[in-house]
Amino acid sequence: MSVTRIVLLVIWLLALTAVLFPIVHPLATVGRWLFWVLLGAHVIECVVFWPRLRKAPGSRFGHVLNTLLFGIVHVKSLPRS
Repeated sequence: MSVTRIVLLVIWLLALTAVLFPIVHPLATVGRWLFWVLLGAHVIECVVFWPRLRKAPGSRFGHVLNTLLFGIVHVKSLPRS
């Protein structure tokens, strides 16, 4: 697993923690905003790159999940067809 993917997973985990364990703290607020911004951006990427995800070999669900987690990093790793 690349360093970029590990960093993205850590960011997702911190943001998800801020959503699941709501506390009143400025950093927690940033984490909640980050979670929703990341989720929205990656959902948009799933929609935009759907034709490429659909044509890629392997599991469609796996490609969508990886795009939700890693965004363009995953899409760039897919073969162009």
